Amino acid sequence: MGVYSGGKNSNSISSEEELEASNRIKYLSDTKHKIREVLFYCSTVYQCRKQAISNYFAWPGDPVPQECTLCDNCIRRVTDNPVYIDVQSDVLKMLEIINVTTKMHQQITRNNIVDVFRRSQAKEVKSQFGNLAVY
Repeated sequence: MGVYSGGKNSNSISSEEELEASNRIKYLSDTKHKIREVLFYCSTVYQCRKQAISNYFAWPGDPVPQECTLCDNCIRRVTDNPVYIDVQSDVLKMLEIINVTTKMHQQITRNNIVDVFRRSQAKEVKSQFGNLAVY
């Protein structure tokens, strides 16, 4: 028998509170995702703004619209003529370095990871990480 609380037992209140908390968490997660999309839109340099807005409101399977060639990003892309390179192998190597160095059970910094990635010839770096297979 539950405790009387305004016509509801205490078990139903806790489940209602849990549901409300769950709904709040989902709302905040969705809101955080929307804020990130706005920040991405503001910070993108070469993606066509018209395409970005169309993709935001598009349904799955909708065709991707053509670039407008009129927005600031399209003009910047034509002016800068960026060179795109595939960095997948670099990312995989970086992840491997992170995986190996974090298993060393010692304090590792971002600079250590970068030093190993670029195969630094500094004496302290070579002495600490030179024996690793990823070095």
